[in-house]
Amino acid sequence: MSNALVIEENKLISWSLKEILVEQGFKTLVADSYELALDIAEKIKFHLIIVDYEQSEPEKIEAIKKIHALQLNASLLILSAESQSQVKDLLPDIATLNIIEKPFQAETIHAVAKAAMEIK
Repeated sequence: MSNALVIEENKLISWSLKEILVEQGFKTLVADSYELALDIAEKIKFHLIIVDYEQSEPEKIEAIKKIHALQLNASLLILSAESQSQVKDLLPDIATLNIIEKPFQAETIHAVAKAAMEIK
């Protein structure tokens, strides 16, 4: 079974994402903070990591980089209200980066999750 980590403070969004991923066959953990996510990422290998990012929280970019360094083989999906190019400019060295602009559609999450499972 593939593992997924959802990093999202909003409980409704994290619940929705978890449901989508479980439906896709992922064992899914949810972290409501980057501190908790880092702790989890040090202990468990993930195939997919979904992260909520807002431009008003630039410290999250460093946290995303740290999590990625622990999980180099994981596909990273950023959910953001920012444009794809803005987010890519902040994380240029992450090859497995996918960016979905909010609001997102479940079908888009399904497609990224499926691709992550195939890479596994």
